[in-house]
Amino acid sequence: MACQCCTSGLAVSAVVAAVLLVPTHYYEPSAEDPSAGKPVASPDSQEDELASSLARADVVILAAFVTVTLTAYLCDWIQRKLMERRINKLNERLSASVSRLREWEERRTRQEASLRAVQAATSEYNLLLYLLLQRHRPPAASVSAPALDTLENERDFIIF
Repeated sequence: MACQCCTSGLAVSAVVAAVLLVPTHYYEPSAEDPSAGKPVASPDSQEDELASSLARADVVILAAFVTVTLTAYLCDWIQRKLMERRINKLNERLSASVSRLREWEERRTRQEASLRAVQAATSEYNLLLYLLLQRHRPPAASVSAPALDTLENERDFIIF
């Protein structure tokens, strides 16, 4: 579409209006000019004057213009309402997804906080256990090097 700002209904209405602005005798040569050769009507018969001043083709074209315009407006209105419904459904789905995402984020944050607390408690427990074991361990005896003569008697002793 060349012009994004107008709908197809407006384009059709503009074309029909342009056709209506052209006098009937240009596109229907058999139609006569209703005002030519008629006597001036009295002001009392304004309805007759209006009916006689309009050619039959002009009335048909005017009726077609009104029908096309109303149809185009109705189609545009229906399309707009359908789009509004789609947008509302999409907004509802989006808000539901955002709320679920926020719940998941809160749950993840709580789990991370719990995990950090458990890690801190585990580290503290391990430290206390280590200190307790160090406290109750018997003192280590000094380890003396084995005598050289006992090593020579063993078969597994290899000198490099």
